[in-house]
Amino acid sequence: MKKHFVKISSVLLAIVLALGPVTSAPLSMTVRAADSDYFERPDSERESGRTTTSIGSVTSSVYDHKSMKAGIKKYAADNSDVKGWLIVPNTNINKPITFSSRDNDYYIYRDIKGTNYTGITYKNYVETANYLDCRTVFGDTWRKSSRNTVIYGHNWTNLREPHAIGANNNHIMFGQLPSYTNMEFAKQNPHIYFSTEKNEGIWRVFSVAFVELSTDFNYNQPNPTSEDYEALIKELQNRSMFDFGVDVEKTDRILTLSTCTRQYSAGAQQRFIVVARLLRDGESEKDSVSVSVNSDMKRPRF
Repeated sequence: MKKHFVKISSVLLAIVLALGPVTSAPLSMTVRAADSDYFERPDSERESGRTTTSIGSVTSSVYDHKSMKAGIKKYAADNSDVKGWLIVPNTNINKPITFSSRDNDYYIYRDIKGTNYTGITYKNYVETANYLDCRTVFGDTWRKSSRNTVIYGHNWTNLREPHAIGANNNHIMFGQLPSYTNMEFAKQNPHIYFSTEKNEGIWRVFSVAFVELSTDFNYNQPNPTSEDYEALIKELQNRSMFDFGVDVEKTDRILTLSTCTRQYSAGAQQRFIVVARLLRDGESEKDSVSVSVNSDMKRPRF
């Protein structure tokens, strides 16, 4: 096991160094969300028993698609399910993303090579792979791909206020995604980077929200109809903690990052999401983006 993670660490470090400046932080990966009594556990108990891999966090404002593409190919050589690379600036989320058309449970316990770790608990878990929704459609262009690219990753340690903000070695997997609950962090990190081997993607954040798992609000539907897609975009904007001043049209493509939370209670039907729109032709990550509190935020139904 130790040799396995050391090998992964070495490969990842080489890729990250190619992408830009780094600071020490662990790679995030995925395990099953905590069970219902997790909310009541003390922080010291929740943060024990982890196995992590240190690779660093990219802080440069410029991301090299060629390096991301090379990283995808490197991991795909061991596991053909590796389909993309995700970077959330100023967090440790900088890693390959897997995809399986089998179902959305396939990678809950599996690592980036597909090894299955059954019996994982909050006291003893390894880093496993973050993954795309099993219904995702891949095309030669984003226009021919899913309207809503959804990526799942679990959060075991940064589940409720006060959330730790930014790169923090205590929080792995998608545990640093709640950094976007902080308005200053959202202002400073308005873009997320997700690319496939064929398609480069720079995405502008337009919604961060706590949401309920509900048949009335399918935030994680990759291929909605035009009517449902327009309704989804409006609902995401209404539910966002902040107003980003980012317009989103039905012709746009969006990226949804989804993780677990216990913000409101011990209930397991809660999620925290960060949603971003693919940059259009003529737009740049250097464009100014305004962020303000959404005074009319639609709250989740817990």
